Amino acid sequence: MGSHTDAGWEWNYIWRRSLFDNEVDMADGFLGETTQTTIQPHRADTWVWKPDPSGQYSTKSAYDQLLGESLGGNLDGAFEELWKLRIPAKTTFFAWRLIRDQLPTKSNLRRRQVEVNDMMCPFCKNKEEDAAHLFFDCSKTLPLWWESLSWVNILGAFPQNPRHHFLQHGSGNVGGIKPNRWKCWWVALTWTI
Repeated sequence: MGSHTDAGWEWNYIWRRSLFDNEVDMADGFLGETTQTTIQPHRADTWVWKPDPSGQYSTKSAYDQLLGESLGGNLDGAFEELWKLRIPAKTTFFAWRLIRDQLPTKSNLRRRQVEVNDMMCPFCKNKEEDAAHLFFDCSKTLPLWWESLSWVNILGAFPQNPRHHFLQHGSGNVGGIKPNRWKCWWVALTWTI
């Protein structure tokens, strides 16, 4: 990464590949941070976990860090409620990724610089495929939601945002069904779509 010279420490970065356009700002920020770092040749290297005041890594501090970044510091309880449900872990993880808009939909792939030839929804071919459309607005999947609401005797509109959709029935009984049962049903239905 670098070496000591008469002028002091000199960084020598070699990138494994060319940077994508969206990575240039991150690399510039990284280079700015490392130029402010003082290398001390006669002192042992140590790891310091900055999100925790003790400098020690903990799963809780990592979880808090990731959760704060993904929600912009706005904790609305969606994740807390989701992880408390008694459902298989793989379906919980899937719903967690859906709520965070981290599924590999065509719009997310394009945002990550993956070339996608056809951006349209594979079911209806009318709109661009993103999580909100694919799970809650597509003419092929929307009837599943309407039918599920009729089974539990609920009327209402569906929010297009996955997090709001999950939280819309968060308090009180929903057509006689407790909120946790509704959330389990929500996760199960999104898993099957």
